[in-house]
Amino acid sequence: HELGVRRIVYTSTVAVFGDTHGRLVDEHYHNPGGEFPTEYDRTKWIAHYKVALPLIERGAPIIIVMPGGVFGPGDNSLIGDSMRLYYRGLLPILPGPDTQWTYAYVDDVAEGHILAAERGRPGECYILAGPALSLGEIADLWAQGSGRPAPRLRIPSRFLRPAAPLMDAIGMLIPLPGLLSGEAARDVGFSYLASSDKARRELGWSTRPVEEGLRDTFAWLAESEPEAPAAATVLRYLGPLLLAVLLLWIVLNGAKRKRWGA
Repeated sequence: HELGVRRIVYTSTVAVFGDTHGRLVDEHYHNPGGEFPTEYDRTKWIAHYKVALPLIERGAPIIIVMPGGVFGPGDNSLIGDSMRLYYRGLLPILPGPDTQWTYAYVDDVAEGHILAAERGRPGECYILAGPALSLGEIADLWAQGSGRPAPRLRIPSRFLRPAAPLMDAIGMLIPLPGLLSGEAARDVGFSYLASSDKARRELGWSTRPVEEGLRDTFAWLAESEPEAPAAATVLRYLGPLLLAVLLLWIVLNGAKRKRWGA
């Protein structure tokens, strides 16, 4: 802004809206802040509401784009790590199948950034998100796109959230996949749902079907992922072992609450 750049595109995220509780919200929705399930959500909220918007009020020609759940080749996020584990047969359990996101393929999100730079109105926000799907539904689409069975063991979010401290403790002892971390356990069951109607209408943005994007992603995984090492056989038992520990913790914690009248 100080250098006179005429158009600035800032990448925010629909995660700044927090839990939409199953509602499909748009750019007018405002999250006043408060508790955040992850550090990512908290810091992105600060950047959006305490940095980008105040700069817009001071005249900075900022155009904000807000991607939803982005997936595709080269993804190192929690979504990408989950798909990679699933593809290698190392995801025997699916935590929080009721967690909801609006998914879009990475190339489409990149195109949305270019369209925002070319056609977006400074001071406006544009959501770049596709269809709303639960983690359970997207896992079923994984099976269709890869030809491999979907994870059969699915742990509801109501059992996982209270176990976040336990997963933090286990993570300090042994390396856990991001999907099984304490932070992920605090994030399950949330709805990050937002509509991209404005971006489609004003920018001419569009997304390919999720199924098509997943097929391309699994084709990339087939070329880039090495064969699972012998140690993978041990890792396949990690999920059920963690589940057994988790269930024992839930039972003991429930008995303690009952004893003390909590």
